[in-house]
This record gives sequence, C-alpha cells and structure tokens, in this order.
Amino acid sequence: ASAQAGDYFFALLPPTSTTLYTSRFYAKDSLGGLSFGLSKSTAAAGGIFYTAGTFSFGTTYLVVIKYEFVTGGTNDDIMKAFIFSSGVPSTEPPNPTIGPVTGTAPDNTLGRIALRQGTSANAPVANVDGFRASTSWDFTSTSVSNLSTTISDNFYLAQNYPNPFNPNTTIRYNIVERGFVNLTVYNSLGKEVKNLINSNAEAGSYSVDFNGSGLNSGIYFYKITYINKSGNSFTDTKKLILLK
Repeated sequence: ASAQAGDYFFALLPPTSTTLYTSRFYAKDSLGGLSFGLSKSTAAAGGIFYTAGTFSFGTTYLVVIKYEFVTGGTNDDIMKAFIFSSGVPSTEPPNPTIGPVTGTAPDNTLGRIALRQGTSANAPVANVDGFRASTSWDFTSTSVSNLSTTISDNFYLAQNYPNPFNPNTTIRYNIVERGFVNLTVYNSLGKEVKNLINSNAEAGSYSVDFNGSGLNSGIYFYKITYINKSGNSFTDTKKLILLK
C-alpha cells in the first residue's frame, strides 16, 4: 500500500445513498510511515482522528470498524477502530486504536460499504482482501460444526476469517448433497501441513477451525475437494496468511 496527504478509502452508507459517507477510514503518509484515521463524517462535522503511532507500508492489517447506535439522539452515534497486524482477539479490547469518535453530522441507518480512491493528490493505494459485517464481536471457532441443516444452494469455499490470523482462523464451506470432503492446508511449496477434513458429510454449511501455532509466519493455501456417489465433484483453493 501507499498513501499521500491522506484521504478516506472506506466508509459506511445508508442502503439507498451514495453520498452520506459515515465511519470514514483514512490512510496517510506520516514521516515515511503509515497513519490511519477515523471520522464520523466530514472533518468539519467533528474532525478526523489519526493514530498516534505510525504503521508500516507493505504490511497487511486487519481493521475492525465498530459503529454503535445510540438511542435518544439524532447525532450521537459512536465509532471506534481496532487495527491488528495478526488475528482478531476473541473479545473486544477495552481500548480501541482510534476512538471513541463522534461528530455533529446526523446519524444514519447503514446498509452499504463504500470503497473510494479519493483524488490523485491525496489518495491511498490499498489492497483490500475482503469484508465481513457482524452485529457482535465473534470472530472465533474452536471446532468443526454444521451451521445449517438446510441444503446449500451451491458449492462454496469461503475465505478464511480472520485473515491474516494468529494462531486461529475459521474456514467455512457449503456442499449441496452428501459426499466425501477433503479439506487440506498446504505451504507455499505445495507441501501438506494439515489435513482438516477427510470424511463423508451431509449437505449443509460447515465451519472448521485451523490452528497454526506450530507453523512459521507466511502464506499458506487451503484446498477443498468434494465428490459424491454420482461422480459429481467440486474443488477450490484459497490463500491464507499467518502473521506472528
């Protein structure tokens, strides 16, 4: 990633709006390092609050933006940012990296996520791996579990979460009918490091926890292979990053 004078590249929006950006998340160059910022709306409507320390360019960070709806007022919602260079803890840390942040802009309902470039003079350049929205701080799983007894609409291997992780991450997948499932983790050289699933399973949505405590930091891959008695098959591979 790179950044210049600083501008927001991520924000939340009401479900029918393309202009009411809230929980704006910024990146800017700070004496050769990377500084992140958070505002409710525009700088004039409450200010932009930046991290006191700098982060490193060329590094993967996982950012959790918490938006708290406060009842009783029309402009008192609260925003916080938590920034991690490894996995997300199982419970919310008592002190956010940025915040609490409020502002004078009106509160909004939320229904969209926005990514934007800003202007050529101040925009950050970021590689964004993905998003996850949740109503609670729940990012961990400790065992394989069937999440649904409803037959899945399609075969699907989800991106592990959190990613990057340390040392636990969760992998979710769907299968549409009973069949044999193999889910295996490989290192960057293609060597198997952990077999997670190697058994028959009923149709449904599943999750499995992967613990990388015995592995070195780096890029790994996980591959799912499915086949049923009729010979129908499905395979997919995704990347996961272990940062210690």
